[in-house]
Amino acid sequence: MKKKTWNVCQVNGYITASDPGRLTTSCSHKTYRKSELWRGMNLCGYDEDLPKVILKEIGEDYIVVNHEGGSCKVEIGKHVETPRKGLSYAWSDASISIDTMGPDEAKERMDRVTELYDQMLVNWNELGEPWKNIPLVKEAFEIMCEIPDIVEDVFDTKKEKAKIMDIIASYIEETLTPRFFLEMCEFIKGLDPDLEENLKLMEYLSDFINPDMTMEEFCNKYEKTLRFDPVERSEKWEKVIYDVELECAEILKDEPRGMGFCFSYWSTKAAVLAKHGITWKSPSVMNPGVMFD
Repeated sequence: MKKKTWNVCQVNGYITASDPGRLTTSCSHKTYRKSELWRGMNLCGYDEDLPKVILKEIGEDYIVVNHEGGSCKVEIGKHVETPRKGLSYAWSDASISIDTMGPDEAKERMDRVTELYDQMLVNWNELGEPWKNIPLVKEAFEIMCEIPDIVEDVFDTKKEKAKIMDIIASYIEETLTPRFFLEMCEFIKGLDPDLEENLKLMEYLSDFINPDMTMEEFCNKYEKTLRFDPVERSEKWEKVIYDVELECAEILKDEPRGMGFCFSYWSTKAAVLAKHGITWKSPSVMNPGVMFD
């Protein structure tokens, strides 16, 4: 299930939430002060067949919710409309209640992160295979979003949790999934706002996906000698790149990985991307005169 973006609004010190894509008149809920919230509280009326949404964390200007599609951070103050204080209004799609993960469950979930990390190392050390880490890092990130910021004998401070997440993030290429990577950087910043390398990477990725910055401007700013097809910066590229790499690996599984393999790989990749409606120019096409082997 695709992750859902929940909209949360703070009105005169009150919090309310809604999914604007599913607003109906079938049921309603009220707004509450933060001080009025407690664990297990049901914030809204809902139908029995609707997914349950667990409120995992209440921050100064955000909340973190866990639902059937995964987890997501929700910024307070972003809403399609501003309800009046205390007003019950149309809502459907979810129940929100407060829950926390106990230390035993948190440590168990971290064991899974360790398993994922070990596989990431294997993939990273295989020539040309780091793309395999995309689903592994995404799963690890979901777990890190779910567990508390401090877990005894695992990480005693938010900065320690940020460091672990930073290590996990380093095992995928940031420009392969720049929007997802930027989401991880935002998460790390929330834990350690002074981590300089993370702040630099956020600027880099923001420029990478910025449609107002040309590929040439980006390469010049970051001293990139090799030009690349701008389609690699697009959201449609990011959405399909894992499936594309997976199909390329299957097609080329018996191909010798020696001199000249890059040309077979690029040709195959262009063909697979074309099936997804993406026209792509390889590094050799984008950099005439440069020798590749």
